[in-house]
Amino acid sequence: MSENMEPIYISQLILNILILPVPVLLMAQVLRRGYKTTEIRIFFRMLFMNVLLILSYITGLTVVFIEKILNETLVFVVAVIINILLGVVPLIMVAHWLIFVEFTLHQSKDIIRRRYPVVMIPFWVGVVIVLFDTIAVIPASTPLVVRQVVFFLNRLLFLIWIFYVAGSYVVYYRETKRKSIPQYLRLAPTVISITLGFLISAFTSFQIDAVGYAVGLLFADYYIFRRLSFVEGETGFFNENYLEQLRKEADKKNIHNVTVIRFKTTGEHNKLAEILKSWEPEHSKIIAKNDGEFLVMSETLRKSVVERFISLIREHGKKEGLEIEASHEVIRKEPF
Repeated sequence: MSENMEPIYISQLILNILILPVPVLLMAQVLRRGYKTTEIRIFFRMLFMNVLLILSYITGLTVVFIEKILNETLVFVVAVIINILLGVVPLIMVAHWLIFVEFTLHQSKDIIRRRYPVVMIPFWVGVVIVLFDTIAVIPASTPLVVRQVVFFLNRLLFLIWIFYVAGSYVVYYRETKRKSIPQYLRLAPTVISITLGFLISAFTSFQIDAVGYAVGLLFADYYIFRRLSFVEGETGFFNENYLEQLRKEADKKNIHNVTVIRFKTTGEHNKLAEILKSWEPEHSKIIAKNDGEFLVMSETLRKSVVERFISLIREHGKKEGLEIEASHEVIRKEPF
């Protein structure tokens, strides 16, 4: 290690040690809160990957400082393992991030099952590139032409990473444009921190992508659990706590003309929830009340559309063996 690089390595080591408590404490917080939803499981895996990434940097940088007193074979093995982890773990995180965003927006495992095999194709291509990179570059005798191929493949690896991060933001933006539901998962601060960390790491010798992930996951944790306080766990719809937020929103926007459609069934509530989820009107909000009733609220639905929507839900309910009670009203003075 050259003397010029020593301050950079020392600062990187200190930075990673300082940032390590962030994902560790977030993991402890997730476990303490006891949520067992699919999106929280995915988020927890990303936190674990962040811890693994930070530990990889700490281990690798530590080995750089003490390699003179270590066995050469041990240094080589550690270098191979660290190189693979530093290549694969970020790919796992950004791939999971896209899946996490999809599930958070749709609350449907069917979407994940259908898209997961396709979404993971770039990831596996990236894994192959990382393995080839490790095998080809670590030996000092690697021919120049092979190193040039590796350089090109690493640019492809960069594009795969961009595909996942940009893809998650496109999915989020498209969905929030389609529905007028306030999404408590705010991607901008998360994506900005992750992207800055990755770009600085990709184009400089200062490796802070793990720091970017940690900061991004910190933002995500805040918005996720803020959102979950307003969301009913089984269905993914807003709960009664969110009614107060709707009142504030209505007062702020001077909205006092809201169509409210009420649905209830003596059968399985989750089946009714899935039907409503599949046929939810644009620019609407669905509230799952504690008594099993669902409220579909909209400022734009005309009476004829409401009647067709009720008929559609009842028709699909019959196919599922559900008897569905439905009524609707327009609240003109007090919004809710």
